[in-house]
Amino acid sequence: ITFPSADTIKFATGGVERFGISNSGLSGDGSGLTGIQAGITMADSWKMSQSVTYNSNNYLTSSWVRQTGTLGGNVGSAMTESSGVFTFPGTGLYYVELNVGFYHGSAAGFLGIQWNLSTDGGSSTSQLTSGYVGGASGAHYDRLRIDEFFDVTHASNFQISFQLVLPGQTTVQGGDGRTTLKVVKYGET
Repeated sequence: ITFPSADTIKFATGGVERFGISNSGLSGDGSGLTGIQAGITMADSWKMSQSVTYNSNNYLTSSWVRQTGTLGGNVGSAMTESSGVFTFPGTGLYYVELNVGFYHGSAAGFLGIQWNLSTDGGSSTSQLTSGYVGGASGAHYDRLRIDEFFDVTHASNFQISFQLVLPGQTTVQGGDGRTTLKVVKYGET
């Protein structure tokens, strides 16, 4: 440990500087450090830009856009999306939250969504999780939230998509704050 100048501390091993702290911030590549992470290195926020009416168990494939401004934005590398299929930007442990706003114009016993996961680049998918809200005896609005952690071990192969589970014609609400996807990378695994 050295103090080479005012407001500066340097850490070295074997005569090689590994890490430094100054009033300008941190320096060095941190090689050899273990158990220390930089914190959240990736966050991304998406929304359905407009409402879409579905007749049955369709995938949420259209109107996805990255949120910007007050209600969104991203940090670091971002998710990619194509026809409602989202691909992770790198390996690591990710938290994913989906919020879906529904409008059903008549009585419905339930409204639901299931998450599908592909670990082989989309060649096959399997149901990962699902969630439901109880319906109502007449026209009604509902909101459903599902969240999960993913240990993404091969980024280009891990893809998620969302399939509606509906009793009949239902509108998935678009616009700010109605149907959103949030993804945060907590670190490496």
